Amino acid sequence: MAKDGELRDAIRVHDAPQIAAAVYDITKEALDGLELPEDGTKVGLKGKVAREVAEMAVRVVADYVCTLWRSLVRRVGVDANYVRFGFSLD
Repeated sequence: MAKDGELRDAIRVHDAPQIAAAVYDITKEALDGLELPEDGTKVGLKGKVAREVAEMAVRVVADYVCTLWRSLVRRVGVDANYVRFGFSLD
């Protein structure tokens, strides 16, 4: 468990800003392409593919937020049964 925490801390310190920027860029491109018709080319995100990529990007962010929340609960000692929040991607 300690190694898991060390790995998460290292990612948070060294990689999180770049990961967040990449996810933001991918999400923006996907959202921009939602209304574009699929034209058969493999360049850019359009139509159904754009929607699927946007959904995946939101899930990545949601998983990261949940991980941060669990970490905060453990570190601060907040009773998880007392403080609840959640959301559904459906």
